[in-house]
Amino acid sequence: MKNILTVNIGNTSCSFVVFSSNNISFEMKFPSKDFQKRKQDLDKINKPGLAIGVISSVNPVLEKMIRTYFSKKNIKTFQISYKNKLNFKNKYIEPGKLGSDRIANLAGATDLFKGDRIIIDSGTAITIDGLNSDNKFIGGIIIPGRILQSRSLHSFTKLLPEINLDLNVKFPGLNTKECISAGVNFQAEFGVKGIIKEFKKYFKTNPKIIATGGDISIFNNIKNIKYINNLTHFGLRKIYQLNKNKFV
Repeated sequence: MKNILTVNIGNTSCSFVVFSSNNISFEMKFPSKDFQKRKQDLDKINKPGLAIGVISSVNPVLEKMIRTYFSKKNIKTFQISYKNKLNFKNKYIEPGKLGSDRIANLAGATDLFKGDRIIIDSGTAITIDGLNSDNKFIGGIIIPGRILQSRSLHSFTKLLPEINLDLNVKFPGLNTKECISAGVNFQAEFGVKGIIKEFKKYFKTNPKIIATGGDISIFNNIKNIKYINNLTHFGLRKIYQLNKNKFV
């Protein structure tokens, strides 16, 4: 079997995973802004047997750069889309507006877990999506991630500074930096907990809670969460497997 490269291009970071059969043989992640500096590292990916790059992207500028890089390396690209054959039912009112990262997460959760599921992806934005036991996507929530919340306070006020968030700040804060850190941390944590509670009411069951994304510490105080580091990549691989005869 040829190797499959999956690429998740986000606003803040991008990650690359190579699947050899069912195993991950290579993975790399770096800030999206560092792509030009990391091209040499990416050359490690381009080994014999690498046939296809499966892409999920919410960053069109970086996506174009990565596609150009792959083209020069003779790696074909396959873009995830709502038009692909999927392993779940997409009930979004405008299916084309469901982001490819959320599509990949839903596909990964469908492939790896059964029953009612809540899928949380914590990055620049936090997405929380519901998937029922019939593998039907029932809708979701999008809220700002912690860094986005913090930056917005600085961008839209005259006196609040831009800070590096302290993830271990005590409550309550005793200076402006601590107050912002505590406010953002608790708002994100309580927001996610509250949305999980509402999803449980909707399902009327005890759904599996599946989490992924770079801001992993947001889940520290939330019970019964199953964290899957490469959930998006497992979903990208699954969608490619369902559609590969149409594209290769």
